Amino acid sequence: ILDTECFNLVIITLLLVTGVSRYLVVRLYDPSKRYRSESKRTILNSRQRNMQLRLLFCVYNVENVPSMVNLLEASYPSRYSPVSVFTLHLVELKGRAHAVLMPHHLMNKLDPNTAESTQIVNGFQRFEQLHQGTLMAQHFTAAAPFSSINDDICTLALDKKAALIVIPFHKAYAIDGSVDHVNPAIRSININVLDKAPCSVAIFIDRGETEGRRSVLMSNTWRNVAMIFIEGRDDAEALAFCMRMAEHPEVSVTMIHFRHKSALYNSNITMGQETEPSECHLINDFKNYSLNKPQVHYKEEIVRDGVETTQVISALGSTYDLVVVGRDHDLESSVLYGLTDWSECPELGVIGDMFASPDFHFSVLVVHQQECDDPFAVDYSYKLAVSPHRGGDPRVHPRFSVEEGYTSVDLHHSR
Repeated sequence: ILDTECFNLVIITLLLVTGVSRYLVVRLYDPSKRYRSESKRTILNSRQRNMQLRLLFCVYNVENVPSMVNLLEASYPSRYSPVSVFTLHLVELKGRAHAVLMPHHLMNKLDPNTAESTQIVNGFQRFEQLHQGTLMAQHFTAAAPFSSINDDICTLALDKKAALIVIPFHKAYAIDGSVDHVNPAIRSININVLDKAPCSVAIFIDRGETEGRRSVLMSNTWRNVAMIFIEGRDDAEALAFCMRMAEHPEVSVTMIHFRHKSALYNSNITMGQETEPSECHLINDFKNYSLNKPQVHYKEEIVRDGVETTQVISALGSTYDLVVVGRDHDLESSVLYGLTDWSECPELGVIGDMFASPDFHFSVLVVHQQECDDPFAVDYSYKLAVSPHRGGDPRVHPRFSVEEGYTSVDLHHSR
């Protein structure tokens, strides 16, 4: 039907159309646009607006669960400040035609990934039993290539209106606490989530298991938490999370505020007139809170440059179980002078990169506030009632009675 000349022309045309189309799609279509939230979804905003805290925990394997549960316990779900948690088991897609994102209870029982997902779910459900009415959980599994699984993470975070995504930094550590292996695919997931997430993101360096600390499921949890504060909105977001931890009666929280020596000669700090409280307001709130609670402490460290900052951080030793720090800071800050010249893990920021060193043996939470352009609308759909509900079971907050898809937990029958 076709002569040689026509056949060659058709083949060349197909190759050109295919190549150009792929290039145009990559250049013109940005799938991350659908993740861009039209409202503020941060821990700081949830705290200021009296809204329910909604967390998305990403888990690679069962080993991540104990420390994740300890982090959840430290966030102090209570009757007057409940927490909704969504767990997402991340499974690398192998030998399957289509990616899958589904609730755990709908998974195929014959799927080999279901067994591990069930173990992960059981760990969180045991914790849920201990906090009935103050914490509710939903469990999901995402099976996709690691190159695109960040789409499932961001999709679920947007759909569930999460304020914070918590994602592990590395899969495993050696016995001495050093990094056993760095998976480039997992690091790319963290970077992609940081760039595209519709809410705040926290990268979790989990060292709990390597130090032999038991999970809260075994009636033991973190007792000492430190927060490194330098400046910037990421530090403000981290401080907002630590202020929630400070409400826990059994957790000691210490804020270490790094200030340059020149600040001693300029004590007049202008309080901002913005609608949202400035960093100064947050620091003052924490100071006032520390006056009334003996387990809450505020410390100032006066330093001249990055060298002295490093010395103070190195002296932390094994005093704390968890250290919380913001990801991004003002790189021109004198407090960080000399520390920005090198970085092995840029997704952790300058200070977080230091904590990735095997010299430290505590877990680290690196917090990055939602990327947004002010002003942003506020989503009030999960605002809590001003007056706590006192009818019926006093343990159950009224918000949970209307949550979509939550399953009740029977305290009298363990699973």
